Amino acid sequence: MKVLIVNKFVHHVGGVETYVDWQARNLARIGIEVQFFGMNPPPGHEIMPSLRGRVSLTPNREFNGAKLPAAKAAINSVYSPFVEHLLNSTIDEFEPDLVHFHSTSRQLTPSVARAVTRRSLPGILTAHEYKQVCATQRLWDERRNEVCTDCLSGSALTRMKNIAVRRCVRGSTVASAFAMPEIPIADYLWNKSNVVIHAPSRFMAEVMEKAPYITNRVRMLDLPWGTPEPRVAAKGWERRAIYMGRLEKEKGIDVLLDAWEMVQREDASAELIIAGGGSELGRLKLKAQAMGLHGVRFTGRYERSMLGDLLRQVAVSVHPSEWHENSPYTVRESLLNGVPAIVSDVGGMPEMVHGESGTVVPPRDGAALARAIVAEFARRSAGTEDLRNAVAKRAMTDDDHLKGLEALYGMAASVTLR
Repeated sequence: MKVLIVNKFVHHVGGVETYVDWQARNLARIGIEVQFFGMNPPPGHEIMPSLRGRVSLTPNREFNGAKLPAAKAAINSVYSPFVEHLLNSTIDEFEPDLVHFHSTSRQLTPSVARAVTRRSLPGILTAHEYKQVCATQRLWDERRNEVCTDCLSGSALTRMKNIAVRRCVRGSTVASAFAMPEIPIADYLWNKSNVVIHAPSRFMAEVMEKAPYITNRVRMLDLPWGTPEPRVAAKGWERRAIYMGRLEKEKGIDVLLDAWEMVQREDASAELIIAGGGSELGRLKLKAQAMGLHGVRFTGRYERSMLGDLLRQVAVSVHPSEWHENSPYTVRESLLNGVPAIVSDVGGMPEMVHGESGTVVPPRDGAALARAIVAEFARRSAGTEDLRNAVAKRAMTDDDHLKGLEALYGMAASVTLR
């Protein structure tokens, strides 16, 4: 069997690319030959090693640069005949039996769905984000910095009006206007493609199944968790917590800093590592200073190879997101390294924590978050057999995920043949 994997990024950006990299390294185990299609990495970034030599590239597209090139890129973010042409050429050359889509919005556009429709090729779409139901991809209003589910129902016209009124895309009238015409185009092209939607969490599956304008079949299949890592704890881990991920408003780091002020009233020796980069880095540093917080260390952007070293230093990882995170790899990576996770009760995150492996707290509740951190410090469950057993009961193995993928590919083929 030959599968063409389509994702806008072929360099490592986040959890989506972690999964694409996993597919590159594991699909051959069940007799699947793969080829990749995506955007040429920007300067300073390289194609993931596992993809090299078997990837077809579109030109890089930049939405945040000079005004004229950015405007042209924005216009072409709705539909790109050029990307469609390149994908058609790749399909002609590789002759896949199935196309597996990941993240395609803006850079690759819904035009890629038309390529499989024209050839009656089976397709799978892994729903990492909420692009099928939300213009910002995250059920998040970027103007008001709050959860928004207005577009989970209603006609295409109603959803377009929602975007115009809320100006939810980047908080910008212009960016929101560019996002509006994509709605009817994407609805039509993805529904007509008959791709099977692969939801990595029960929450995502329910969102997609309930959306009245999505006619595709939806099936839930957890992502592969990987192999547990041995824990060699660093000195002082017992009173240390970590946040790992992007530093953006929807990630709830303001709430974490508020909670940390309460934690330090309980334990002045407690330390917090904030690992990651993003647009909020500078502001959050200033906030921590203004609050007089001590023991808070910002490490900046980190590489995946650094995860083991970061996690052996801590007693607990904290994931205080306010938006509906789907199935974040940072939670998996914490648990696989023997570190319990505190997660917000949003999206698919509560599904990932089981028994002894962590705590679920309400979003935007600093007091509850502080209590959970103090409780995890007292429990000292990192690296314990109870935590390892809880993770083992919850985790999806590589082999089980491969079996699930085979079933999804078979379903996609049967849908196309009908």
